[in-house]
Amino acid sequence: MKNHKIDCKCMACKMEKGELSGKNNPAYKDGRSLIKHYCVDCNKELKNHKSLRCHSCATKGKNNPMFGKIGKLCPSFTHGLSCADKRDNYKCSSCGKPITHISAVYGSGKCHSCGGKGHSHQAWNKGIKNSTGHRLIETNKNTIIKHHIYLKENNEEIIQMPQGLHRSLHWKGYEYLVYLGIVKEYIKEFLDKYPEAMLAKDIRHHIDCNRENNGIDNFLWIASKEFHNKLHQEAYSYLVKQGMIKKYISWFFLMEKKNPKVTAKGGLIL
Repeated sequence: MKNHKIDCKCMACKMEKGELSGKNNPAYKDGRSLIKHYCVDCNKELKNHKSLRCHSCATKGKNNPMFGKIGKLCPSFTHGLSCADKRDNYKCSSCGKPITHISAVYGSGKCHSCGGKGHSHQAWNKGIKNSTGHRLIETNKNTIIKHHIYLKENNEEIIQMPQGLHRSLHWKGYEYLVYLGIVKEYIKEFLDKYPEAMLAKDIRHHIDCNRENNGIDNFLWIASKEFHNKLHQEAYSYLVKQGMIKKYISWFFLMEKKNPKVTAKGGLIL
């Protein structure tokens, strides 16, 4: 062996040469591990010389540690239910398939297959079909919601719009700042508020929102996707602060090619 002398007496060298096999092994007692042992019930050869029975025979009948432990004697007896009750007395409320007492008592009362039909939550912009192409749920993209123009719930100036358009209204405030040419002032204020957004260069942001403009001066490196989302979404709050929010909303609907209608409460509905 490497770094060992020819007549080395270490245990590794002795094992390599075969000098520790059989009776020469320090763990050798009386040869009992070399003798074949068999199960006392089925005469099956055992791997462990200390065992009397194989695993199958050791768990049959009275040899089973759970033998005779029925009802309250059962270690898993809970809520007045034995193992047999938990297994046999509960069925799926939809298809009648046996289910566990956990699903029946604490869950939906349905099997795994029935419990996932028609109730899976999906975001509106992630599609409404599963892998098999079956329609699962109706999208909430067109659900009408109330948007507070000045981000204050006690303010009565609201806009009623579909939920999908509501997200775009918050997101495209940044594009309006680019349109006005004051986006760099907003970025400076944003970085003063979140200095940690510049600690790393993981996300590349196009300042003018033009992905084809790959000039060095048009790049802003941001630490994470979270800060990149904040950069877009908090532009709406910046417009509120600058008193330009209503002009932005008019510009937004013009760009979306929508014709908002005035509601009875002074808001708008599409």
